[in-house]
Formats: sequence, structure tokens, C-alpha cells
Amino acid sequence: AAAGARPEPPPAPASLPEWMDRFAAELELYQNRACAERYRSAIHPLRAAASAVAPEDEELALAAARNLYKLTAYKDEYEVARLFASPEFKAKLEAQFEGNYRLRFNLSPPAFAPKDRDSGLPRKIALGGWVLAGFKLLAACKFLRGTPFDPFGYTGDRRLERQLLRDYEADLQEIAAGLNAENWALAIELASLPDMIRGYGHIKQRSVVAYRQRRKTLLEAWRNPIEASRAA
Repeated sequence: AAAGARPEPPPAPASLPEWMDRFAAELELYQNRACAERYRSAIHPLRAAASAVAPEDEELALAAARNLYKLTAYKDEYEVARLFASPEFKAKLEAQFEGNYRLRFNLSPPAFAPKDRDSGLPRKIALGGWVLAGFKLLAACKFLRGTPFDPFGYTGDRRLERQLLRDYEADLQEIAAGLNAENWALAIELASLPDMIRGYGHIKQRSVVAYRQRRKTLLEAWRNPIEASRAA
């Protein structure tokens, strides 16, 4: 390849086991091996139940694998720092820019960002390239994530993300316990539901409201299939 050319992205996995291996590997980088194992343990019962109902159909388990990864690897302060401090980010910069250049990061950390006077929403703050040293230090502290010593873990955003993950893990357990051919399509819709959650901060919070309303409706249909069929 020519000097400075961007490397080709890795090919997309072709099967559920390959997707799970990729997601687990990324979660090990995101947090640690225990996080990756928790992810696998949450998927295995659903995968076994799905195989018993439809041995050749990976759609349900794949939806669960993707969405559980999404809810587990939320972009918090540690993850943003890890990505900016990574050798891959530095390589992208060097491939795009030559000579002396200045870095400027526009960030809106929930714990520190000032609020807009009119809307009350957090505003972005501009930080210079010096912040890269801070990113490296913060990325090394990711072991604090989810512990009582996590200084960011008490914000509303982080509490919300942890609750969303716990709720989804519980949903996967419920799907695995009650899955059959008749509720297969409903199971896929439930497993795919976190796709509704988009954005960050106040944008994400708004999408979570719609997500929770839809989740409540689908769980009621799951738990009361006779009433749901009558309503339909």
C-alpha cells in the first residue's frame, strides 16, 4: 500500500460465533475479561433456546448479541479517553495531516460541561491538544468503571446506562425462558428494541422514553399472549 494510505477495515463476521468473538474481544479492551465473560454468559441461554426452536435461524441470537454489546460498551468518559489515547487515533491523525498541526477537542462531559442559560442543556467546551495526556491517564483508570469509586458513575447518564443494561439482561433471560415458535417474531422485536436508543446526553434520554414505552408494551404482549392476540 502507498505510504499514508488507510488500512482496509477488517471484513464483517459471517456468523453468530464470529460476531460474538469480535464483541467479546472489544469488551475486553473496553473493560476487562470479566466484562467479556459476562457478555457471553448473558447470550448463551438465549442462543440455546433459539437453537432448540429454530436451529438454522440466527436472527434472534444475533439481535441479542449486537444490542447487548451496544448497551454494555456505552461511550462514557473512560471509553472516550481510551479511543482518543489509542495508537489507532494517532495513526489516523498522522495519515491525514503533515507538519505541525494543532488539535482541538470539542467535548461535553456531563460532570463538567457548563449549562446553556436558556435550555439548561450542557454546552461543549473546547480543549487543546494538551488534553491527550489527560486522556491517557483517564483511560488507565477504566478499572474504576461501575465501582463505588467511579467519580463519573453517580451522574444521571451513567446511572441510566447501567439500568438499561440490567433491564436488557433481564429481558434476555425472560425471552430464553419462554421462547417458542409462536412468539419467535415478538422475541426478535424485543431483542432488537435497544436500536431505538440513539445519541448522547439529553438526546439519548429522550429516545429512552420512547424505548421504555415500547418495551412495556412488548413485555405485556409477551407475558399475556392470549390477551395480546385478542387485542390484535
